[in-house]
Amino acid sequence: MAVRITTGLLLVLAVLIGMIHRPAPLAAQKAADSDEKDEEYTWKKETRKRTVKSIILGGEKVEFVKVPAGNFMMGSDKEKDKDAQEDEQPRHKVTFTKPLWVAKYPVTKGQFAAFVKAKPYESEAESDGKGGYGYDGKEFKKDKEFTWKNTGWDQTDRHPVVNVTFNDAEAYCAWASKQSKRTVRLLNEAEYEYANRGGESTIYITGDDVESLKGFANVGDQSLKAKKIELRDKYPYFEFDDGESFTSPAGKYKPNGFGLYDMTGNVYSWCGDFYDVKLYTPRKDGVTDPKANLDGVQRYRILRGGSWSGYPVFCRASYRTYLGPGVRFIGIGFRVVLD
Repeated sequence: MAVRITTGLLLVLAVLIGMIHRPAPLAAQKAADSDEKDEEYTWKKETRKRTVKSIILGGEKVEFVKVPAGNFMMGSDKEKDKDAQEDEQPRHKVTFTKPLWVAKYPVTKGQFAAFVKAKPYESEAESDGKGGYGYDGKEFKKDKEFTWKNTGWDQTDRHPVVNVTFNDAEAYCAWASKQSKRTVRLLNEAEYEYANRGGESTIYITGDDVESLKGFANVGDQSLKAKKIELRDKYPYFEFDDGESFTSPAGKYKPNGFGLYDMTGNVYSWCGDFYDVKLYTPRKDGVTDPKANLDGVQRYRILRGGSWSGYPVFCRASYRTYLGPGVRFIGIGFRVVLD
C-alpha cells in the first residue's frame, strides 16, 4: 500500500512540490452506426486498418475505434518486469467476446467545453472554490485560479481536458448518453489495459525496452526535466525528449496497435472501478467480459495510462493507481467507451 500511495497519489504532487441509459431504438442505432468507415494507420512500420465511427455531442465530433474481441493476459509478468507490483498479480487471462468502441482520443478541452455549455455545468474545481493545480511559471501549485479552463500553460481545444474529477467525468458521460441515446461511459480497468496494450504482451505497449515509447507517448521526459522543477522522489526521467513539457494535443504521437492515441501518457484516465488491491486474486483462472469493480475500497477510483509527467514505472501497461473521486490534477483526464 505504501508503494501505491507514493506512485499514485503523489505522482502529480511530486511534480508540483457509465451511467446506465435506456438504449436507443434499433432504427436509431442503425442510423448511428451508418457512418462507420475504415482508416489506415501505421503500427511499427506495418500498415493496419481500423474501423471508426463518430457521434456529435454539443456540436463536437467524438470518434470511436472498434477494438476487436479477443483475449489477453492482464497484469504484470514479475519474472521479467522488475517494477511489477503486488496488486498487478496474479497475471490472468481476460476474454472479451464482443468488440469495444473506444474513443480514439482522451476527451479534449473542446469536447468538455461543449458539455459545460450545453448542460450547463460547473466543474468541482470551480463549484467548491478550491480550484485545481497549475503552473505559475516556476512551480506547480494548487490555487482556485487553476481549473480545466486554465493550467498555466498554453492549451488549445485539441488538448486533453485536465483538472477534472471522477465525478466530473461521470457527469460528462451522463450528458453524452442522453445526447446520443446510447450508453457512453468510462472504461473499466480491464478494458483499458486491453485497449492500451493493442494486442501486445510486453511491459510497455511498444516493447520491453522503456525507451521504445519514444514517438508513441507524451511522458516524463527530458523536456520536462529541462524545466528544472524540483522533484521529490527517486524515479528517473525517460532519456528521450518528446518535445512537450506538459500536455500535448490529442493524437500528436503515433497510435498503439489498435489505432488508439494517448492510451499511454499525456493524461491518466479515470476508470469506472473502485480500487481493490486483491482484485486479481479471484480471477487467477480467468474472466470473461469483466465489468467495473464496484466492490472494492469505495473511497478510491482507478486511474490508468500514465501521464505527461509519468516516470517509466508509471507508464507500464499493467500499472494501476487510484485516487478519491473528488481529486483534480493537471495530469488527470478521462476517455470514454460507447456501448
